[in-house]
Amino acid sequence: MLGLHFVKTGLIDKELAAYYSVIFDKRISGDYDDFVEYKLADTQALIPAAKALIEKARELLEQ
Repeated sequence: MLGLHFVKTGLIDKELAAYYSVIFDKRISGDYDDFVEYKLADTQALIPAAKALIEKARELLEQ
């Protein structure tokens, strides 16, 4: 639905939406897979894009 309502309409760029898919998959894996471990460096690398996604969501909510 993110792609249909936000990417296709140009409200969110494709790269940011692709990032959302990555973190969503990691969240699902962390919640439901057995014995999932993430390295600190790998998770820290996700922070800048997460902040960009949060900021974009704030912008859209303020409109």
